[in-house]
Order: sequence, then C-alpha cells, then structure tokens
Amino acid sequence: MAFSKNTAPWRPERARDPCRRLRLAVAASSVLLAAGAQTFAGRAAVVLSSQARPYQQAQVELSARMTKLDHVTRTLSLTDLAKRPKLPVAGDEVYVAVGTKAAVWLSRALPKNVPLVFCMVSDPNAAGLNNDPRACGIQTSVPLAAQFALVAKALPKARSLGMLRKTPPSANDRLAQEVIRTLPKGWRLQTAAISRHKSVADAIEDLLGRDVDIVWTVPDAAVYNAATVRSLLLGAIRRKKPVFGFSASFVRAGALLGVGIDPRAQGRQAAGIADLVLKAQASGTSTCPAAELPPAQRFPDPEFQVALNLIVARKLSITLPSSLVKRTAWVFGRDEGAKR
Repeated sequence: MAFSKNTAPWRPERARDPCRRLRLAVAASSVLLAAGAQTFAGRAAVVLSSQARPYQQAQVELSARMTKLDHVTRTLSLTDLAKRPKLPVAGDEVYVAVGTKAAVWLSRALPKNVPLVFCMVSDPNAAGLNNDPRACGIQTSVPLAAQFALVAKALPKARSLGMLRKTPPSANDRLAQEVIRTLPKGWRLQTAAISRHKSVADAIEDLLGRDVDIVWTVPDAAVYNAATVRSLLLGAIRRKKPVFGFSASFVRAGALLGVGIDPRAQGRQAAGIADLVLKAQASGTSTCPAAELPPAQRFPDPEFQVALNLIVARKLSITLPSSLVKRTAWVFGRDEGAKR
C-alpha cells in the first residue's frame, strides 16, 4: 500500500484502543487542572517573646497552619536578633511576632517595607502597634461587649458592675470610658481605687461592700497579682458576690465565670492574617498590604472560650442557665472539672 506525504500511517494500536483519544484528553485536562491548582508559597519569620509555653503553643499552631496554606516558616530567637546589627529579611517575607515584647521590638527594628503580623498581644494600642501602618494582628483582649453579654446571660438581673482600679478613673481614662460606653443600657459602673486606701485589702472590702452585682476584672498587672486575686476571691465568697475572671485559671481559682484565650487559636488566626498579607504583597499592587486590609481583617476580634465554676455557683446560690453551661468550654465543678 502506498501512502501520500500527508497521509497518516495506519497504527494497529489505535484500532485496538478506541478510547485512547478520550484517555489522552482526560490526561491533558488533569495536567491543566494541576497547573491551575498550584498556590502561591510565601515565607514568614516567627519571633517569640520568650519560650513560655503559651507562646510555643501559638507558634506550633501558626507554623502548622502556614504549612497547610503552602507557606514556609522559620522560627527566630528574639535574644539572638537583638544582638545582630541587621535583621535577616529574605525577600518578600513577613515577620510574625508572638507576644508583646517581640511585637514592639520588631515594630522598631524592621525595615519600613517589611510587614509585621502579631498575636498574643494584650493591648496593641498601648504598645503602639495600631499606629504602625505595617502592623496587623490579633490581640488577647476579649471585646468588652462580648464579656458584658456573657455577664448578662449568666446573671439576667445584674445591673451594677464593680471594678478595682489602681487610681481613680480620670477624664482621659480610656478603659473606664469604654466600659461605660459598652455596658448594657441601664447598667452602672462602680470603681474602688487602691491608691485611695491603706491597702489592697481595704480597697477590695470597699468595693465588695457596695451595691454591686458582680466584680469585673481585667488583666492589669498594676492591680492584679496572686495576692490580690486571692484576697478578692476570698472576700467575694464571704460577701456572696460573684467575680468575673479574665482567664480560665482565674475561674478555676474561684471566680464564677470568665473568658480565656487559647494560644493555639491565636496562632491559627495569625496565620490567616499572614496569608492575606503575603498574597497582597505577592500581587505587587500594594506597597503596604497591612494598612490596606479592611479593619475586620487587619485587627479581627480574638477567638475566646467561656469558663464557669459550678462550685462557686452553688456556694453563691446562683443557678446558671443550662444553655450557657452546655456551650461552655471550661466547666469547673463537674465530676472531672475539666475542659470539654
């Protein structure tokens, strides 16, 4: 048989495999889909304020989440970095600070074009991070509205909130103003200043002796230490006054209820923010990706967990709503008294 120049030769395997063309098409589609599924891989340098366990928990979760997002992370020592004349910044890399100390140091030391993401920071505004256009991240302070909503759920008849302060609230007292502005309608705030009493114990007795439905606490190192917490909890039980604790350990120690932050959740949230910054940076459309993020993405509210102490509830003759107990992460006073 003769073939012309443009005639394709007959191939026996084609005759034996009529589905070959379909299989080739499927294979080609798979290659195209795989190419399209490739994701951007960014780099992040993680700096811990110290080797404290909560910081390590946040870092481990952050790195795991970044890996799932196809990013590469490296962990650097803040102590070592402070000794270097120049920070090791690799190309389009984002720095992630775990803790206030690392966040403040990096905010001052990083080149102006390097984004900074932070987590495990109690007060970004006080640390000056909210004024840094390169910075974005997640704080550990639970929004006041969420805390007061929890109090209202647990104590529907509550109308007076007591607060222990270092000094009396002043006209420029940001926290006191925010508390008053955020309290549910019809509620009032009463404060007792330690500076106006001979001792912390006297200030606590003054506060507990007033007509307050619950004592609300904040993680203020100028007010609360182990001795202050112990004195407040003992006095509150004696006076039959519930206390709102600013951590799960505070609730375990004797507060009626409170909120706590999971360092691992902080790490996951920080990874999500870092992912947004890295992608915006890689697109080349933004010179300062952190500043251009919507507020809800730049400084999102932290995930938090609710803690209840059923032993204290029984001592104070308080019946907590079953709906609240069921959705609570930490319930102390059950048979196991452990986290769900």
